[in-house]
Amino acid sequence: MYNIVRIIIGCSIFAILKILTKKCKQSIKNKISIGISISLYVVILFIPFENLFITFDSPVKAYDYYDFGKSNVVLVVEGENCDLIVDDEESTLRSFIVPKTKDGWKIGTSLNNIKKEQKFNYDNFLFAEVIQYKNTSDYFIIIGNGEELNISDNHNSKFYFIDQKNDILDENPYRIYYAHVSDFDSQYCVIINGVELTLAEIQDF
Repeated sequence: MYNIVRIIIGCSIFAILKILTKKCKQSIKNKISIGISISLYVVILFIPFENLFITFDSPVKAYDYYDFGKSNVVLVVEGENCDLIVDDEESTLRSFIVPKTKDGWKIGTSLNNIKKEQKFNYDNFLFAEVIQYKNTSDYFIIIGNGEELNISDNHNSKFYFIDQKNDILDENPYRIYYAHVSDFDSQYCVIINGVELTLAEIQDF
């Protein structure tokens, strides 16, 4: 619905500009109308103005409004100011942050997400990623590996996991862990199978 609303607005502006520029030459009229309509569409694509008057009663409904297509939400990780939605799109897991207020949930955009850390260990298919919501104390950590892990952290965070089909190895599912972390800092570390690691050390684990 999010994209459809913006397409309708763009087409409406195009039609109005065609009328307003009817005295111009046809080629000039088309260039002006198309140029302004596309520019406006791109701008409002990143502005969820619906948040001024719409509040959703669940994070999934807020995500469904934004998502273009049929969603398959498999996990919701709760935060303080937002929740993390995990959508399984044809065996590809997509993470999306949905902001929330005391009255309900609002529409989020990728512009609100700040990627703080991203580490890879290609030898054992292990990766870790930390995403912050705006400039808040809400952080989400995502850790993936080709096998089951005993995982925790030094913030006593609750980790959830999803098994994703492993098309590369064609063996066991690729297990991905998700957790909400408050006040992530340089001292943050995870404990993987009894070994305490900073995110940087994951690359050599």
